[in-house]
Amino acid sequence: FLLENWRSLRFSPPVAAKGPLERKVSPKRARREAQRAVRPAAIGTKAQQALALQREEGKAARIRQSRQEREAEEERKFALRQEKRREKRKGH
Repeated sequence: FLLENWRSLRFSPPVAAKGPLERKVSPKRARREAQRAVRPAAIGTKAQQALALQREEGKAARIRQSRQEREAEEERKFALRQEKRREKRKGH
């Protein structure tokens, strides 16, 4: 329909679209937002940062320890399986 009757269609004049309304920002809020954007995002005080670092180090140590324990357990189970296979081959 569009391809055949394009010239006979009547279109309305273009309407200017309204953009998003810009609300006025108070000077204090603008200053606070500018300061927040400029300074780096730090976590609290030095004590809080030290605690966060300590938690991260503890987490890394726990992960290392659990990985070592898991690998040792896997090696133990493998050795046990191998020993069982040897016993079966002996015929006991």
